[in-house]
Parts: sequence; C-alpha cells; structure tokens
Amino acid sequence: MGYRRVSLILIPGFAQSAILERERVFRSSYLVLFQLYSEDGAGFNALRASCDIIENVFFSRFIGREHALLALRYGFRHLGSREALKELTKCIMRINEFTRAREVEFILTINTHADPATGGVFYAPLSVATLDALLDHVCDGIQFSRISRSMLFLLCCGGLVQHNSAEIKATNDRFNVTFAFDAPSLDPIFISNHFVTVILEFSVFGREEIWWSLNRSASSEVLSHTAVYAAIEGKMFRIRSAPKRRRPNGEDIRCCEQVPKYVKCSDTQVTFRCVCPGHQGARTFCIPLLLPEKDRRWILGEMGHSRYMIDIV
Repeated sequence: MGYRRVSLILIPGFAQSAILERERVFRSSYLVLFQLYSEDGAGFNALRASCDIIENVFFSRFIGREHALLALRYGFRHLGSREALKELTKCIMRINEFTRAREVEFILTINTHADPATGGVFYAPLSVATLDALLDHVCDGIQFSRISRSMLFLLCCGGLVQHNSAEIKATNDRFNVTFAFDAPSLDPIFISNHFVTVILEFSVFGREEIWWSLNRSASSEVLSHTAVYAAIEGKMFRIRSAPKRRRPNGEDIRCCEQVPKYVKCSDTQVTFRCVCPGHQGARTFCIPLLLPEKDRRWILGEMGHSRYMIDIV
C-alpha cells in the first residue's frame, strides 16, 4: 500500500480520483474463477502449474474478502466421462448458487492441447472436439444473465487459432473478451505468468479498458514466443511482434532458408542482404513496410520501445 500512495502523488488529481474509483468498484465486486486443465497423471503437470499461478493471483487480491471470490478448478482425463459430467455439474451448481444473490464477473481458463492439423481441442487423450462443442459441454447450465462481465483464456497450442478463428470469434456470444495464442508449442506457465496475470491485474482488478491492458501485456518476451489473438465484440485482433530488423511486417524474414543480414530501413521499406554463400542473383533485397490502416491495422511501440502490430483478421 505504501507504493500505491507514493504513485498517487505523482499523477494529477483527476487521475487519482479515477484510480480510487476503480479500486472502489473492484472492492465491491464478486468474481468467479473456473479453470479446466488436462490431467495426464504425471508428477509435474505444466497445465496444472499454470492454473496454480492464475489462482494464486486471485487469492492474493481477495485477502480479507474471501467471501467475494469463488475459485473452482477441475483436472480432467476425459471430459465426456460420467465422472467428469458429475464434477462439472457440481461446479455449475456452485457457480449458479454464488450468482443467485448478486451479479458477478466470470473468468474461465481452458488449459489443454489442440490438434495442429485440425485445430480440434483435446477433451481426452485421443479425442478432440470443436471449441463450440467443448464450451457447450462445459458451460451448459451456467446462467450468463447473472454475469456482468466475462473473460475466456484459451491456453492451447496454435492449431486452434490457425484452423478455428471463426469459432473463437463466436465465443463473444458468451464472453466479452477471449484470448488465444498461435505458438506451435505454447508454454502455459510462461503465458500465465507474463500475459494472463497482467491482463487480470490491470483489466479485471485495476478496471482499465482492455486496450490499455493489452498494451501493457504485449511485451517483447510474450510476443517473441507467440502472437496473441483477442476476440472482442465479434472481431478478431492479432497482436504480433514486428521489429524492423527481424520481422518488420510481423513475419520472419528468410532468404535461402537463412536469416538475412539487416542493412538499413526507411519509413517505407527495410533492406536486407542474404548471407547464404550459394545465393544466386542480387543478394540485397527490400521488404516494403505495411503501413497503419484506419480501423484495420495499427503499428505501435516506436520511439525506442518494442515494435508490434495489431491487425484485424
């Protein structure tokens, strides 16, 4: 709390009031955290550890207000089994009981694997389902009319967004915001620690607009591991790392299957030189820069900061 008082002194009075108002709103809010993860029976489960990180953030923010938080989790081996159906029914009953007397906010995380070939979500070791079917199964019975704001984190590998972006956009029928990732082998612990917790801290607990929280969470560390996809109001936004020296338009630059040498850049293009000894023809080539496009593409992070690109896909 001491640090917060110091920081308030450094900002204008109207901003102090806004921060205090956001703090007041959070202090009067009730939240449900529901986490599902694939349980493989191993001694260490990265998916379970990812849930631990997120859950502990919630516990730390609700010290002294434990009554205002309902944190549930279920590690599944087969979501279609009788045992899983029984556990899901218990969880949904507790969620509906918690929301009966008040409006709540709802955070759902799904931590499992996705088929790289089809984008299907694994609900059992050898079985996949569409995202629509999985959410229908998991959320069946939850009374969303009593939920004031909701957020979904899909901590799955990149096959999901590559093949099923339309299904992710369709989740906005239930959730205000949905996040997904395109890394071929997503590190759930890293993403939970460096991305999910930032979104939670500033958008859920801090009451910032989601765009401000996305700006905070789009670090070079996160975007060097994966692009981030955010479904908001039925539109899919993609956030990609775009440093001019390596991937100026959000895509890796290769020549002769090697990383070329950066030469120079201007406001409109970047010049590279192929380093492959067997290259034939002119070694130097230029990549035209994608420019910002109103309501379609935004280039952010200039002025010595990490450069990244947001576009609608």
